[in-house]
Amino acid sequence: FILGMLVYLAFYPPTPWVFNTTLVLTFVFGIMLMIPVLNADAPGVVAVLNGCAGLSACAAGFAAGSGALVMAGALIAAAGWILAIALQRTMTRSLPGALFSAFSDGTRT
Repeated sequence: FILGMLVYLAFYPPTPWVFNTTLVLTFVFGIMLMIPVLNADAPGVVAVLNGCAGLSACAAGFAAGSGALVMAGALIAAAGWILAIALQRTMTRSLPGALFSAFSDGTRT
């Protein structure tokens, strides 16, 4: 539903109710995905979120035509993903196991 609303916004940008609804739904969806993260997985998940923030900054740099923002976003994204992978290897856990623990059957990897 959220992806459909984003496609709608791509074709009809000046519709504030669709934008506000999409914003609220993505906020609620993000919170619901982060609630089941357990204590030991929290640093790895925060590092992944940091990497995703860097990717969005990089995409904003492409959209704005700012080379400095592209480079800064790419640096933040790389640092976040490398840190997340290092944290999960240190804890002998898989990165997908930490990220998608909410969708598992209760067994830990």
